[in-house]
Amino acid sequence: MSEPAAIWALYIQALTHTSYAQEHGGHHNERLEFIGDAVLGLCASRLLFERFPDADEGKLSRMRRQVVNNANLARLARQLSLGEALRLGRGERRSGGPNRESNLAGAYEALLGAIYLDQGVDAVMSIVRTIIFPMLDDLPNTRNSKQQLLEWVQKNHHSVPRYSLVSTSGPDHKRRFRMSVRILGEIIAEGEGTSKQKATFAAAKAAIVRLKEQGRMS
Repeated sequence: MSEPAAIWALYIQALTHTSYAQEHGGHHNERLEFIGDAVLGLCASRLLFERFPDADEGKLSRMRRQVVNNANLARLARQLSLGEALRLGRGERRSGGPNRESNLAGAYEALLGAIYLDQGVDAVMSIVRTIIFPMLDDLPNTRNSKQQLLEWVQKNHHSVPRYSLVSTSGPDHKRRFRMSVRILGEIIAEGEGTSKQKATFAAAKAAIVRLKEQGRMS
């Protein structure tokens, strides 16, 4: 087998579920998922270590789990439409396999494993840095905009911010949410995100920026 053919086979394997291999023969993606999980953990650990020099081992471990959990990896897989590309057995496909979180997350890790074997750890590190790691900005324990706004409103107005869903848009696999935040009934700001939680944090961050621009918050 020529080298290009071998590389092509590697990526096909990354998208091959065990149910497909059981029906049609050949290799499935679990071995690639294993190595992809390992290299993803290594790259995420290194970037967390560099970005948070004062964090202890426990906090670093918690952040790594949040960034590389199945839900986040499945969301990234949906952005790439991996569910449509997955090779699944007939029963697995009929039972919702193309959208199953475990299948999508596993395929994403398997692709990272294939990329590592094909292009090396630097290629995976680039993906983690530019695609996966931006999710850190949406983790509650790595940002405090919502908590900061809550504390300011409680201290200055003896109240709490109120968040409301403004709108949703986009197809099911690329849904976007828009949330507003009110203080004493006044809409202060709005924010968007791929989940209500992310949109809420975006709204809180936008509210803080506006309040500071108005000189109401230091």
